[in-house]
Amino acid sequence: MRHPGTNGERRIDQLNAALSRLPDELARIPELSSGGEILAVRFGVNDVKEYETVHLGTHPEGTETGFMPVNGASFATKLPGDGPTTPMGAGLNDVLRQIRTREDELRRAGFGLRYRTLVFLLTDGGPTDNYRSVLPQLRQLEEEKRLLIIALGVHQADRRTLQRISPSGTLVLEGMSIAEAVRLVSVSAAASISESSQSSDVLYKRINEAVDRRVAFMKRVKQHAESR
Repeated sequence: MRHPGTNGERRIDQLNAALSRLPDELARIPELSSGGEILAVRFGVNDVKEYETVHLGTHPEGTETGFMPVNGASFATKLPGDGPTTPMGAGLNDVLRQIRTREDELRRAGFGLRYRTLVFLLTDGGPTDNYRSVLPQLRQLEEEKRLLIIALGVHQADRRTLQRISPSGTLVLEGMSIAEAVRLVSVSAAASISESSQSSDVLYKRINEAVDRRVAFMKRVKQHAESR
């Protein structure tokens, strides 16, 4: 989060505020409240570390994993401001590695994977590394109905690059606070993935329609308030 926010707040402060409420909002979705897990990876940490897993709590299974049940996750640790670079490719590769590891752990424990994984990429800029190497993995996982990726851009996000990362799931929301954007997209998308048999194209369409409806509603509310 490199750019200034709205209402005098830094965007990183807006993001922290949104993330602090996100687990509770996701837990209201029945498909996630009983067995959903959440993982957060921050990229562009500093000159030495390209990415790091955000600590969300101690997993009840006692396993060494960055994943936490939605019902028990907490963004208690505030994310610091922006780092010197934006290594999206490295960050996404690490996310996919951790997802594969967690899927293997769950299978070994006898758990089935009922819903596909939903990945959010949130940025207000563009990548500074070779992100293209991760694209074939993303397309394959989408084709296999194992993953959806939502690229959420705000402020000066590089829309063209985000559309390469997620051709059907790129959303650039202008005129909206980072808190509103995160809440809107995450809840709309998570509520749209319950039918795992559907193709990725169908689910992306459903997510985009849900977001469009919510954006239109918010615009009507704002217009009504301004006309009074």
